[in-house]
Amino acid sequence: MENNNKHTYGFIRVLGGIIIGTFVAALFALVIGVLIMALWNWLMPELFGLGVITYWQGFGIALLARLLFGGMGHKDHYEKKDYMHPPKHKFVKHMHRDAMKNRRFDDVYEKWWEDEGAERFEKYMKKEAEKEQEDK
Repeated sequence: MENNNKHTYGFIRVLGGIIIGTFVAALFALVIGVLIMALWNWLMPELFGLGVITYWQGFGIALLARLLFGGMGHKDHYEKKDYMHPPKHKFVKHMHRDAMKNRRFDDVYEKWWEDEGAERFEKYMKKEAEKEQEDK
C-alpha cells in the first residue's frame, strides 16, 4: 500500500508540473503579446502612420520575430559557449574535416602534442616568464 502512495504522489507532482508549466507559458505569451501590442500602438501610428494592432497581431509579430531572428532553438555550442570546451576542441574548429576523415580527433591531437605541442608550450611559458621579469 505504501508503494502505491509514492506512485500516486509522483504522478500528482508530474501533473502539477505540467499544469504549472502550461500556465507559466500562457502567461508569458500573454505578457509578450500585450507588450508588443502596447509598444506598437504607442509608437508606430505616430512615427510611421501605421494602424493600431490587436493582441493576436502583437503575438503574431513576436512569433514571427522569433522565427526570423531567434532561430528554432538550434545552438552552435562551439561558437556561443567556446569558454566551456577544453582547448583541444578549439583546435579542431580550425582543422579541415577532410584531413580527419579516417582518424579520430583525440589520436590526431595526441600525436600533435607529442610531436610539437609540448615543445611549443614550453617555449611559450619561457617567453611569458621573460616578459613578466621585464615588467618588474
